Amino acid sequence: MSRPTCLNKANEKEVDERLCDIAARPLPEIKECNSHKCPPVESRFPAMLVLWFGREFYKVKHGVTAAAVSGPLTSATNR
Repeated sequence: MSRPTCLNKANEKEVDERLCDIAARPLPEIKECNSHKCPPVESRFPAMLVLWFGREFYKVKHGVTAAAVSGPLTSATNR
C-alpha cells in the first residue's frame, strides 16, 4: 500500500509531515494488482511433461524398475 507524502509546492520534494494540513491529506488507497490468474503449471513446462511422460512410458513398455531409472532424468523432473 502506498501512503500520501507531504511535498513542497515549489520544488515537489518531500518535507516533514508536520508542515502539511492534515485535513487536505488524501486517504490511503488500496489498489489490487496482479489480479489475473496464473497460467497452469503444465503450460509453462511442456518439455518437462514430455520428459516425465516419456520416462513413464519407457518404464512401462520395457519393464524398467524405479531403481534402474535414476540419474539425470529423475533430478530434471523434480525441479
